Amino acid sequence: MRRDPSGGYAPGPIRGLSPRTHPRPGPVRGHHRPGPIRGLSPLSANPGSGSPGNSSWVAAETLIDVSRKETMRPRPVIENRTYMFTRRCSERRFFLRPDAETTNAFWYCLGWAAQKHGQILHAAVALSNHVHVAATDPHGVYPDFLRDFHGLLARVVNAWRGRWEHFWDANQASVVLLEDQAAQLDKVTYVLANPIGLVQRAGEWPGATALHGILMDRPIVATRPKHFFRDGTDGGEMPENVTLTFEPPPALALLPRQQYIRLLQDNLAVVEIEAAKRRQASGTVVLGRKRILAQHWNDRPIDAEPRGELNPSLACRDKWRRIECLRQNKLFQA
Repeated sequence: MRRDPSGGYAPGPIRGLSPRTHPRPGPVRGHHRPGPIRGLSPLSANPGSGSPGNSSWVAAETLIDVSRKETMRPRPVIENRTYMFTRRCSERRFFLRPDAETTNAFWYCLGWAAQKHGQILHAAVALSNHVHVAATDPHGVYPDFLRDFHGLLARVVNAWRGRWEHFWDANQASVVLLEDQAAQLDKVTYVLANPIGLVQRAGEWPGATALHGILMDRPIVATRPKHFFRDGTDGGEMPENVTLTFEPPPALALLPRQQYIRLLQDNLAVVEIEAAKRRQASGTVVLGRKRILAQHWNDRPIDAEPRGELNPSLACRDKWRRIECLRQNKLFQA
């Protein structure tokens, strides 16, 4: 052993090994060198500054736990609330790029999970790298619904793509409470209008969208993906078909069906006109169905990922009602 200038001892050559075969200490492959932790001085953040049992390591673990809690915020789960759920694919890759198998898998997994957990669906869309679902949770079990829906869809599409790595982004799924009538109508419109910009009109999206089923009051039927599930004769327990229907959200449920449809059509028309004006002013064009379908499923957008944007948990037009909901949520998280 030889004395290290820092005051400790550094290993010397091992007997029986030549200098060439003596392994020189270096970084462990697959790991990164720990750096300073926010809130700690460089000395206390350096693992070499003390033993694993000293206060610097305890402080580091405490800060990491606090950071994790801030990322995965607790959320109240209450019966009969209406939400908009959003989940994005890992690295914004086009794992859900439309094709017949992927679209069928989306509807099958969504319908199966919704039926299992009693969710009432209002709207849904699957773009190439993210999904939106508007639904009411009568039994206060939406975390179980999201777990089964997202987990099953990831496995089914991964099997179809021939991959096995992470499917979804590591961030917590977005859950926005839709507290009043205006918020519910706005978010249902938002879900159905989401493809606008990639295509000129919402109905031109070549993948999964609830728009046609809602406008025509027609259920969507999905079949069990054969590449993933066994059939009944081979011991499979999943249903052969799943049927999805989309109902108006609770705040609009008393409207006549045709009036609800006209509201949606009018809102979608406004979004389409405004998007066309923005394209004309900027000199841009939509991607279009043909180029969307030609994209490789492992590609991703070339623009930089937006950072530091708001991540709301509540949508409500009524100011005082919104303030009260935010206050209750703050008390819940305290």
